[in-house]
Amino acid sequence: PQSTQLASHELRTPLTVIRGYASLLEEGSLGAMPEKARQALRTLMDKSTEMRVQVERMLLLARLEDGATPPPMHPLDLRAVVRDAISRVQPQVDLKGGSLQASLPPEPLPVNGDAERLTTAVDNLLQNAVKFSVEPPRVEVTGSVTNGDVELVVKDEGVGIPAAALGRLFEKFYRVEDARLRNVAGTGIGLYLVRQVVEGHGGRVDVESVPGRGTTFRLRLPQTATVVAERGASPPANQAPEPAR
Repeated sequence: PQSTQLASHELRTPLTVIRGYASLLEEGSLGAMPEKARQALRTLMDKSTEMRVQVERMLLLARLEDGATPPPMHPLDLRAVVRDAISRVQPQVDLKGGSLQASLPPEPLPVNGDAERLTTAVDNLLQNAVKFSVEPPRVEVTGSVTNGDVELVVKDEGVGIPAAALGRLFEKFYRVEDARLRNVAGTGIGLYLVRQVVEGHGGRVDVESVPGRGTTFRLRLPQTATVVAERGASPPANQAPEPAR
């Protein structure tokens, strides 16, 4: 709807400007900064990323619940979607001193879908993996073709999810209560949106978790016969992203 598009523009534009100037400060283009200012800047970057994520989630939720016509589906390479989502979360991983290892095949992962919504879904999973880690996050992303489906696995070594909560994990506004994460912000719509997007693409999402040892999300999407390699691509299709150190 036009109102949603207007809201998207009004919310995204200020965030883009804020992050643009913050990046200039961070890289030193506007002059040297004292260490205390650099620490404050890292906090600003982290919080602006949280704001971007929440804006994307709210806008997608509004589109889904407004009954908007689903966007047209196109053949695409899921590797490009994953790389785009990784580029969004990598600054947070670096800020927290963690690592994000991506293992993607040399050949395309062909699916039929909407790149923007799929990127938001994968982004949400990666954001959760980083956010729900008490220690520096350790995240692994693996893509493959399995039994005629394109499969994407996002695994972390975070706090894990209690067995009693797994059945409600994808409910709208549901949040897992954990004393170690009382200061972690969230709305409880991220995983709900992941399920809506994945099921809207004819796929499914499953979760396995061991409290204190981490969580694994597994996305399965129908494989297609053809793919447009450049659609939504960031790096060349045969170039895997460098893992964070």
